[in-house]
Amino acid sequence: MPLLVFDYSLRVVMAAAAVGLVLLVFRVRSGAARHAAWSAVLLAMLTMPLLTMIVPRVEVPVPSTLVLDPGTIPAYDFPIDPRSIPAPSPAQLQPAPAPTSATAPPASATASRTSVFDWRMALLVTYAAGVMFFLLELAVGWSLAHRLVRGASPLVLANRWPVLESPAVTTPLTTGVLSPVVVLPRDWRHWPEEKLRAVLAHENAHIARRDGIVAILARLNRAIFWFHPVAWWLERTLGVAAEHACDEIAARELGEPRRYAEVLLDMADAVHRRGHRVAWHALGVDGSGLLGTRIDRLLRRDALTRLSVRRRVAITAACGAVLLLAIACRQRVTATPLQPDPAVAAQLQAEAERYERFKVIVQEMTPEQADALEARIAKDPNDWDAREQLLTYYSAGLNVPWEKKVPGIRRHALWLIEHHPEHTLQPPHISPQYDPEGWAQAIRLWDAHLSRPDASPFLVYRAAQFAARYDKPRAEALMLRGLAMDPDSAALKAAMPPNVGGYQWDYQLASLYGAALLGSENPMTGEYNAERASGPFAQAVRKKLDASQDPVLLARVGAHLLRTASAQPKAADAHVEGHRYVERALTLNPDLVSARRALRMADERERAQRIAKAIEEGTPVPEADRLRHLTGKAASAYMRADQRSYYLKKENKPVPSFEAEIAEAQTNAEEALKIAAGNPQHPDYTTAVMSAHQTLGLVALWNGDREGAVHHLQESVKVPPMDESAPVFLPHWLRLTNYLLNAGERESVIAFLEDFATISPTDRDRLLEDAAAIRAGRMPRSYQTMFERRW
Repeated sequence: MPLLVFDYSLRVVMAAAAVGLVLLVFRVRSGAARHAAWSAVLLAMLTMPLLTMIVPRVEVPVPSTLVLDPGTIPAYDFPIDPRSIPAPSPAQLQPAPAPTSATAPPASATASRTSVFDWRMALLVTYAAGVMFFLLELAVGWSLAHRLVRGASPLVLANRWPVLESPAVTTPLTTGVLSPVVVLPRDWRHWPEEKLRAVLAHENAHIARRDGIVAILARLNRAIFWFHPVAWWLERTLGVAAEHACDEIAARELGEPRRYAEVLLDMADAVHRRGHRVAWHALGVDGSGLLGTRIDRLLRRDALTRLSVRRRVAITAACGAVLLLAIACRQRVTATPLQPDPAVAAQLQAEAERYERFKVIVQEMTPEQADALEARIAKDPNDWDAREQLLTYYSAGLNVPWEKKVPGIRRHALWLIEHHPEHTLQPPHISPQYDPEGWAQAIRLWDAHLSRPDASPFLVYRAAQFAARYDKPRAEALMLRGLAMDPDSAALKAAMPPNVGGYQWDYQLASLYGAALLGSENPMTGEYNAERASGPFAQAVRKKLDASQDPVLLARVGAHLLRTASAQPKAADAHVEGHRYVERALTLNPDLVSARRALRMADERERAQRIAKAIEEGTPVPEADRLRHLTGKAASAYMRADQRSYYLKKENKPVPSFEAEIAEAQTNAEEALKIAAGNPQHPDYTTAVMSAHQTLGLVALWNGDREGAVHHLQESVKVPPMDESAPVFLPHWLRLTNYLLNAGERESVIAFLEDFATISPTDRDRLLEDAAAIRAGRMPRSYQTMFERRW
């Protein structure tokens, strides 16, 4: 809003300056012409918000440092259309309790920010107070003018408009808008006929020209824009121009400007003797113009000068053109695009190349081509390019004969373990079921390395990873050894690529235990196997966990079970086990955030499943409990359109409008906001409002409404803060901010990130880091990843 007000204010200054320049260039002295020109500026100022919406845009390039109008930086030239970015995984599309402020934020939202000075609210209150003061002044003046007319006596004079007499006035004046009247002082009877004729001509001119209406609009404009110098200047200038215009008419009526100047001096003398005149919402012959200037104009005979028809047309056209230009111009900011991080760009490029290479190897490599690569390795065992291609081929290739697959995996795995166990090219897993001999050889090689006194923590890590799938007891022993060697996982961190997590020893151990209790072969997956879940190692893990006093370990294992078992009906026992471990963790440490979050996430998932099932079965559900369901449906509907659009464009196929999906997303999000507005204390309020508004922001962008998208982004953070342990299901905030950044929105995205950081303590550091990157002209990592990843 402040930027919009500043933008409108600047346009008004431009319009006034441009009209003033036209009047100067054409040397316009006519009071009537000047009054008409400044009246046009007044109307433009009053209707500027409306005019900027209906007048066609004219793009004007300006430097980025002068950006005033939000949403005017042009989109950067990315090869991927914002609509064509792949959707997140189904897990990311779980119904999210989305924070949103459908109307005003609840009291809790306001209370949460009392420690931060809200300068926007302060400005709004100050502005409203100013408007109320000047509107009150306008009303008081109107009342006084009305009282003046009621206390005046009517006169019978041959005049076009009613004439009254009042002892309250010293000089003649005109008042009223719908029913204007001329008010004369009581001493008018002693005036010469020529003076009375001049006075009535002047006052009648005010009425005929509708100067009263313009004066009222000028005062109203000043009340609305009391902070703007142009509003005050316009009121004064229009009053002066009106007097000049009426002087011209009266001087022509008398035919002698010098005699009319004497009338003005008489009026000024009367005011001087009485010390005042009534001027509330009235126009008079003594006028609000500078008396000396008016008399000078009369003596120079400017009052008798008439504009030719050609000059009037030229001046009208010039003023109209400059006003339209001031209204229509929009800033096309020539901003420097956000700069990518070279390291991230190189990483993404390498990933893209590897992905394309992987696809070719998996789908197209033939046994003959594999044999040629094997020949290269026979000549040079350290030909890493050939070896990597062969590892991909034997592990995932579609054209690998079975009789070559197992020996191929064994051959390369054993060579890597023996010669380069810590190389970035990791040895593939050997299955003891399909290749018991290869497995046994691999274990002997690992043991030989591990027996060395200089065995590094990273070597232990690699050996544990190799064993974790098929020999969990061995993997556990190695992880405990690594934890003893490297308690803080510092050595592992030094060996890991950037932005990789989960390698820490305690994380590995928790994942291993969780996989054992689920009977999952691969610790990184969550499949349930009842036989393995009741095997010897799983039972041993249960005994260790039952005796453990480590709340962090218990919480992590419990969270693993709750997360992976919730979607598997057969894993109900594992789910109960997970609850038990997390609850024990909270008994040991009631303030453990990870444990509280795990329980809340489990409860949220169960509640969401119950609500979805009830809705599907037609069972009545309390209105407030539909929040999560509605926001999840809205998010999913939008993503269906977004994802399908991406793949259709990628395949150069026609893209339909997806009206049904977009309408479904909008309808469900709007319904969620209505329910949230009536239930501000509901536990889903914050995330429901956020998710709904962010979905509506994406819908607005889909429909080409960038300002609407920014509005919903801003509204999405007008919510109470999240509890640190609260689960956050917000599938769209990152997508919406990145799309808006791509569309040129910077300040609005920065403001959102900084506001979001005050709401979500969990993501605070990351959000502030992204905001700082944008301020510095750099791409946040997520933005760079989204728009540079092409595979």
